[in-house]
Amino acid sequence: MKKFVLTLFTVAFLVSFSVAKDKAAPKAQITGWVSNDSCGVKDSQDAACTKKCVGKGDKVVIVNDKDKSLVALDNPDALKEHWGHHVRVTGTDNNGTFHIDKVKMLAKGNGKKTPTSNEHGSGI
Repeated sequence: MKKFVLTLFTVAFLVSFSVAKDKAAPKAQITGWVSNDSCGVKDSQDAACTKKCVGKGDKVVIVNDKDKSLVALDNPDALKEHWGHHVRVTGTDNNGTFHIDKVKMLAKGNGKKTPTSNEHGSGI
């Protein structure tokens, strides 16, 4: 009887790990400009700048419209045709990096530096 109870307990324990592991992260959407981690917000609409910087080893990121944070990506090739564009991506957060499942382009960039508050002389 003890062997049966121990076996039953072991199977229940292993099944609980299996179920917990299979829960997928919830889908999320991020809207922002496709840029690189060196230039970030400053050149977020400049595809040529992103191409140059990525060629030097920088990583492709999304500049989140919501808070201007840089969102790291675990599959940046999904945005290769969208450097400097305004996009909405759908995917999942994987422990600090975002995995893109779907990309929707919202606007093309203007190829110029994005003005920051300091460039307008606000003194902030």
